[in-house]
Amino acid sequence: MLKKEFMDTFKTLVQCLLLLIILPMAMLLDWHVFHSRWEVSGIWQPVFTAVVIIFAAYAGVSIFQSEKKDRAFEYLLSLPVSIWKIAASKIFPRLVLLLMLIIAGRVFSVFNNIVVDGWSIVILFFIAVFVSLAVESVINGMIGVLLLNIILYYTSLVISYITMEYGLFGSTSPLFLFSHVLPVVLLLIPLAAAFVITMKKFDLKPLKWQAKPYLVIVLPTVLILVSFILVFLKKYLVWIREIG
Repeated sequence: MLKKEFMDTFKTLVQCLLLLIILPMAMLLDWHVFHSRWEVSGIWQPVFTAVVIIFAAYAGVSIFQSEKKDRAFEYLLSLPVSIWKIAASKIFPRLVLLLMLIIAGRVFSVFNNIVVDGWSIVILFFIAVFVSLAVESVINGMIGVLLLNIILYYTSLVISYITMEYGLFGSTSPLFLFSHVLPVVLLLIPLAAAFVITMKKFDLKPLKWQAKPYLVIVLPTVLILVSFILVFLKKYLVWIREIG
């Protein structure tokens, strides 16, 4: 099973890497139409970053896509291994190839800080994995992952504002860690809990009938975080203008 998952993940990676075709196409378009003398280095970084982000989101949210598409959950559940080993065999190859992409990004100077950038991309991947059982289509899953990451981003900004404005720390040294780790904990733990509960009770019913943990656990969490953002976002924007 692990070998098959590596092969499937590699195919997904190749599909995402096809986006790099944009580079020569953009250069040719510039040479013959725009004449703005783009440099490859200026296009390479955003395109490669987009490839890594798309791969992380797509690989995570489509982790059970073949089973959904071929209605093969019955076969999956009939295997003489635990559902947790099945999940691990699906997550592990995707995570390995994603880490290789992140390392490649550092080697090619796409990511200046591999710890910060790598952390963000790995979190994106796990959000996508935990969302995968809540949606039946990849498109809906990708939209959900996008929205959750927007919420995560603004939660981080608001927490940064609160800690600095109200002086919750004596110095700013732990600010980055606090403002980036706390939002992830607040969002990822409910998502992981919903994923684990759904996996634990997984059966052959349609996915939409198994999404109750997401409605009970994740939806209230998201609503609370959005409310938190709305309460402080205006103050944050005013604060940014003042210090700017």
